[in-house]
Amino acid sequence: MRKALYRAGDLLQNILYEFRQNAYDLPLQSVEKNSDGKIVLHEAKRDEKVIAVRLPALPGLDDHDKKAVLCFNAGDEALIHMHALVKKTLGGMV
Repeated sequence: MRKALYRAGDLLQNILYEFRQNAYDLPLQSVEKNSDGKIVLHEAKRDEKVIAVRLPALPGLDDHDKKAVLCFNAGDEALIHMHALVKKTLGGMV
């Protein structure tokens, strides 16, 4: 049971990362990691006609940092868009 639950969690997390990668809602001009290790996002001018874009390449950031950028400000989105998927994935397990 525990193994299946961890696998389901890993699958759902990766689905969220892929979704955010392809439907990112924050227009970015650049992203940098400062000397303190903090990630700084510089927003570009928002085009009101564009709802979401593919997240641009993030040179200089490792995989952990890229995932942090992908999840930035996405808490509500995860609940709204993935509720049914989580429910079906975990159905019968819990």
